Amino acid sequence: MLVDNIAPDLEKIRDGQLFRLLPCQLRYIWDDSQILGVEKGRQLGFTWISAYKILRRIFTANVAQDHYWISRDEFTAKLFLQDVITWINYLNTFRNHKKEFTTDVVDLGKEVQALRINFPNGCSIFVMSSSPNAIAGKRGHIYIDEAALHKDFRQLYDIAKPAIRWGYTLTFFSTHRSKQNYFFKLIKRIKDGEIPNAKSMTITLEDALNEGYLNTLNAKNMLIGRRIYKDNLEFFEEEKAQSSSEEIFLQENMCVPADADSSQAVTEEELDKIMCPPFEIYSPPVSGKKYYVGIDIGRNRDLSVFWVCEDVSTAAAPMLETRFIEVMNKVEFAKQERRFAELLLQWRPQKCFIDGTNIGAQIGETLAKRFPFCVDAKFTATTRPRYISDFVSFIKREPSCMKIPETNEVWEDFLSVQRFINKHGKEDFFIPSHKERGHGDRFIGAVLCLQAFLSKGTLARYTLEKDYTVQKAKPEKPRRFNKNRFKH
Repeated sequence: MLVDNIAPDLEKIRDGQLFRLLPCQLRYIWDDSQILGVEKGRQLGFTWISAYKILRRIFTANVAQDHYWISRDEFTAKLFLQDVITWINYLNTFRNHKKEFTTDVVDLGKEVQALRINFPNGCSIFVMSSSPNAIAGKRGHIYIDEAALHKDFRQLYDIAKPAIRWGYTLTFFSTHRSKQNYFFKLIKRIKDGEIPNAKSMTITLEDALNEGYLNTLNAKNMLIGRRIYKDNLEFFEEEKAQSSSEEIFLQENMCVPADADSSQAVTEEELDKIMCPPFEIYSPPVSGKKYYVGIDIGRNRDLSVFWVCEDVSTAAAPMLETRFIEVMNKVEFAKQERRFAELLLQWRPQKCFIDGTNIGAQIGETLAKRFPFCVDAKFTATTRPRYISDFVSFIKREPSCMKIPETNEVWEDFLSVQRFINKHGKEDFFIPSHKERGHGDRFIGAVLCLQAFLSKGTLARYTLEKDYTVQKAKPEKPRRFNKNRFKH
């Protein structure tokens, strides 16, 4: 039976007397598929409307049913619980408006426990974190939030699936996190018709904007004194420009998972634009010039590289020209240190970044103590992709802002760098090792040289753009942005 005939009040709230939900949100709320997988853009309100979806089911239930909400962590689970309580408060307020004798649909002070809400008709909502063991042995409706972010979504799905056998449903939704994730593979299986009684739903930022998302966002921004966007296109373009790359933007907003397969970080066409014959750019040190140095240190398999650039920037655009490169192969560390010291005394750079990671630690530390302009830089899981990303975006700038020597060794080193999106949805890079050519060491030397240049704040008046052209296989049905798709 209905809970005190509360369903009509809930529908009045949904129909716009208090809230105006988007058509894409309503399609999700009213979908009762046995298995429903939703791929969506970020911040489209799905956790919030999921609370409404569950309450609708509870208030129209003929028998007692349990609902299990699974979040990636306990903190996020508690946020969902707050969303449910907020909807109940809305319902209580709506129901008792202008009434002398008030009654509550749910006594929040009595029925809300730590991570559970009990309802008068025997239904309950249980909120839990992502441990697969937590759902084992349960039966009821299952909802999995941010499925792609769970540590082992495959195992979680396998354990949750039997819990719906007795007439219940399994709903999971998420933004993609590359094609390596099981969420992507499961959505693909559903789309291909491999899972019976399963349905997929795709809701992008573009879909939401065409259905009135910007009106809701502007109303919120107006209340808190934030910027008001004039139209969908302005907001869309700003979101795209603020993303680290087009690939990540499409993944986070347009349901196009970032391809985990690697692609060239720098293309041949891009190298052609910045390469010059060595005799045109190489020159000896000149007093008063602004030089920057990057030093990559190797020993047996890897090469050691001393890369020098001169800052010849103008007021209109930055420009670095390579003036000198020295490479050492299988040279003792003591000799390397002496040679680097000699070169640093000759060039007297404004700044020098040295790869002080692993085998380069001792040389990096010693030179940093001896020369105040030297920095003992460490390549970590955080700094390495950031350094390389800065360099790749710098040499892709238009017009060109760097000149490097046109040699086979530099050409091969730069083209060996592979860019990919890792399983966490982050940009990363891979450089294969080669017996004769080293490990992309000339490229790393140039990367460190640029970091030395950036560390002086020399790009403060310029914008470091990150607009990559990624060479990779296109998705089967790419959802590329087309400004003409927006409704007016």
